[in-house]
Amino acid sequence: MSTPSADERITRLHDLTETLDKDNKRQDKASMMKVLSQEYTRHIEEGKKCKMNKDLGGAEAHRLIAESIHGTITTFEAIKE
Repeated sequence: MSTPSADERITRLHDLTETLDKDNKRQDKASMMKVLSQEYTRHIEEGKKCKMNKDLGGAEAHRLIAESIHGTITTFEAIKE
């Protein structure tokens, strides 16, 4: 499987964002925070498993995803309702 180009990734994110905006599914902050927290925990645990199995590339990938999720959670926490 080949890695999509930056332009392809941006296009896919843009398409998803438009779909969510059209469906008006971006209003439920509590639900988003719950899902993000679960995904953060999942990636931390998967990263630990990868490290134990000496899959350092997989561990780093999970760490980067968890770091990104953490940044998003932090941003949402800072937004006043």
